[in-house]
This record gives sequence, C-alpha cells and structure tokens, in this order.
Amino acid sequence: MRAQLEQRLAWLARLVRPLIPEVVRKRLAAQHWKHRVSQVAARARLTDKPGPPDLARLRARLKEVGLPPVPFVVDRAHFEAFRTAARYGLRSYYEFGLQANAMEKYLEHYVSTQLLALQKGRSDVYIDIAADDSPMTEIVADLYGIQSFRQDVTYPPGVRGNSIGGDACKLPLPDGFATRLTLHCSFEHFEGDRDARFLREAARILQPGGRLCILPLYLADTYHILTNPLLNLSAVHFDAEAAVYCGQDVFVEHARYYDVTHLMSRVAANRTSLGMTLYEITNARDIHPDSYLRFALLFQKSPRRPATTGR
Repeated sequence: MRAQLEQRLAWLARLVRPLIPEVVRKRLAAQHWKHRVSQVAARARLTDKPGPPDLARLRARLKEVGLPPVPFVVDRAHFEAFRTAARYGLRSYYEFGLQANAMEKYLEHYVSTQLLALQKGRSDVYIDIAADDSPMTEIVADLYGIQSFRQDVTYPPGVRGNSIGGDACKLPLPDGFATRLTLHCSFEHFEGDRDARFLREAARILQPGGRLCILPLYLADTYHILTNPLLNLSAVHFDAEAAVYCGQDVFVEHARYYDVTHLMSRVAANRTSLGMTLYEITNARDIHPDSYLRFALLFQKSPRRPATTGR
C-alpha cells in the first residue's frame, strides 16, 4: 500500500510541477531537503563535510601505528596496454567508457591486478566481491585464463555458474575456496560491523597464501560517513562513533571514511590470519586528473607451514 501511495504521489507531483513557479519549487525543494536531513539527525551526529586529509600528517600517523604507506607508481604504458587488452570500449560498463569516471574504474581494475600478482598459467580462483555489473570477472578470465567468479547481494542466492549470490559476510563457499579476492569501490558501503565481519569471512575462504585487495580505501583526518538523505535511508545503519555528512552531491546511501584510529580498530584488528599492507598510489592523477584512487589495502593469508619433526 505504501509503495502504491508513493507512486501515485510521484505521478501527481510530475503533473502539478509545471504549474508551480520556479521560486516556489526551489523553496519546496529546500524544505524537503531540511526535513530529510532532520530525519538523519535523529539517528546520527551530523557534521560539515570534511576537507581532504592532511597527507603528511596522515602518513606520519600511519607510520606511528606500524602501517606506513608503501608507494605504488602506476606504469602508464603498462596501464594503457592493460586497458587495451581489457577491451573496455566494447563493454557497456560505464557506457562504453563515455562516463566521466570510467578511467577511474579502469585504473582501479589495473592496480588490483598488479597487487594481486595475477598471472597466466596459475591455478588461481578469483572472486570479484560486490561486483554488481562490473566486467572484471570476464576481464580476469580473458587476460589470465583463471577461474573467475562474481559475487553480489543482488544476485540470486547460492552459486549459479560463476555468480555467487548472498551476503559477502556469509558466503556459501567452503573454507579455502579462493586464492584471489577484490573489492572495487565497495568496502566503504559495508554498514555497521560488516567491514569487520567480511574480513573474517575473507580469511576463511582464502587458501593459504591467498590475497585480498580493497581499493580505493578511503582515509580521512576524522572518522565519518557520507550519505544523501534523499535516498532511501530507512534501513541504513550509521556507526555511533562516526560523524555523518549529508550532501546533495553524494550519490550513495553509505560511504565510510576511516581515520587511523578506526582503521586499526575496525580493520587491522579483525584481519585474523591476514597480513596487511597499505599502498599509496602516488601518480593516479597523472593518469587522469579526476582520479580519486589514493590508497589500497592488500591482505595476504599466511602460507601453510610445513610439518616439522624432532624431539
């Protein structure tokens, strides 16, 4: 009933909209925005949108906690060769590359293949977590000839062909199923404690020596979440410790930005058997001026130790 009512109201609004003067429409839109923000304010601590982090201070703080960023320089020629081989121009992904941030996505794909050390001839099992409509599964299979899967909560439950449906924090897979995992621009959307629970699940399904790459990793001076209250936030969980910024230029319901303290308490503390390395992509904006890929996390599961004998 509620859905039908909302549809009828939306239809009525479209019908009446041309009859309302522009100045009145702007005032109504502003009131609607304030009302939706007030609903978020009842559940979370609001803040002004934080500026970009102080990178020098951020690097120093990361070094203090034992996680100094390792510089990663994108080889432009190698990246262009990857982009050509991936045949993005023939894929509908990001409108065949016509969307403004398509190059950012291509760069994320490339960097993850390098950090995962994907190679032809290996008997790897790859899963693109929270894949949605990404072609990364096909690209990995085509370029490296390895078994590749895609996973997303929107897919039908269970394993169907190379698609895995269900919660990424509780995958319908046996222990040690995969050797390589990626999350491209998706980890920040894992609400509540799902960031920690996913890391524990990744440690379970990875084989010894397996790798997990998360990028971009969004870091900031303050722990916060970006959202847009005009979206459907009825079921969104905002962390009590995080400030929440509501922006009309935000196009997702939940995007988490870690400060160093929460990176360590939520991520590093829940990696269990996974070693963790933080990479800083130093020349992403040289590849494309609008790139926002700055940090990436690489996890590697401890290799199985050979049995020893002796007294």
